[in-house]
Amino acid sequence: MSGSSAGARYLCLHCWRALERPDAYFLCAACDDDVERPAWMRRSGGALRRLRDVRRPWWSRLFADDNGDRRPCPRHPDAPFQLYCECGYPLSERAALRGAPLGLGIAGPRSSGKTLLVVTMMHELHGLELAGRPLGAVGLDDTESRFHELSAGFFDHGGKPYATAPLAAEAPRWDGEVPPGNFAWTLTVGGGRRGAPPALVAVNDLGGETWGLPSHQRRERFDRYLDHLGSLIFLLDGSSLAADLGFAVDDAWDASPPPGDRGATARQWFSRIVERLGRRARRVDLALTVSKADSLWVRDGWEGLRPDDADDDGGDEERQALLERLLREGQRRDVLIEARQRFRNVRLFAVSSLGFLPDDVDVDGDGHLRRPAHPSGVTEPLVWLLGRRLPASR
Repeated sequence: MSGSSAGARYLCLHCWRALERPDAYFLCAACDDDVERPAWMRRSGGALRRLRDVRRPWWSRLFADDNGDRRPCPRHPDAPFQLYCECGYPLSERAALRGAPLGLGIAGPRSSGKTLLVVTMMHELHGLELAGRPLGAVGLDDTESRFHELSAGFFDHGGKPYATAPLAAEAPRWDGEVPPGNFAWTLTVGGGRRGAPPALVAVNDLGGETWGLPSHQRRERFDRYLDHLGSLIFLLDGSSLAADLGFAVDDAWDASPPPGDRGATARQWFSRIVERLGRRARRVDLALTVSKADSLWVRDGWEGLRPDDADDDGGDEERQALLERLLREGQRRDVLIEARQRFRNVRLFAVSSLGFLPDDVDVDGDGHLRRPAHPSGVTEPLVWLLGRRLPASR
């Protein structure tokens, strides 16, 4: 997604604005040199200026290069410059968009496993193939370092990710740090035409409280992210489902598993999301995903939920039928019925970020896992969603 053309749009990883190039701001390196001087010695023009507001001489416009504004500063036409969002975040050329970004949302009630799914899903994505072709994922800006910090505690020490905080109503001025839940990767499908643009996948790991807000409570930054949303994973808590089916959930890693509530929490959260999306839902592909499914597929009659048990000869369709039965008996079929009316495409999945149901010997006295995680099925929702969006995967 090269963004060097004059008609490029840039995605801000801090506030989720998508700016046309003329609406971006710039800082000239030569003008910026004046910032360290006393105020009375500075020349004018040391602050951020919007590209469209810059008045260039007629001869500069007449003999401009293909980009027109490659060197926007009229005082220093040969000086390097940096583009910025209006919130102050520096815009990367790798975040220049050709078409819409592949906005991915991961929603669900509190403690349904959203952050852990993000961690395990993106970890397992490396080395994956899409339609038989290798898939490469490289983080944008400081995504890789921040994501490593988030995931290292889990994979290296068996600790739980920190609870995700609710999203602020609006992004403050950028102060050098991106919100901890904002991530973006460029995805490239190998074996295709050389120079073909990668897809830009944006992920916002939000607290359940944000997804559950009534639609009349405005969250400008959240709504801007939803404008980019084309793919959504909605989590149905498998521990709560198991309780509603009459199974005792004994998870040594979770001292307070959610109680059964006959699907009330799932329906409430799903209702809020549908209200928030509004008409946007018609362009969103939805992966209805049972999280913590290890508490279900260890039970008699539900073993077929495990992804490894689905064979190549109709196994996946049998698994879809089993998942529909699970939602029906767990009193969550209403979510599936409305989802098929509201969203562009809908498919069911069952995943486990751990790959097993921890017992006492798997957890130490500090609540850390002794047993290594072997995530099961966590990339299946993402691969299906990408298959709906990436032309190279078809």
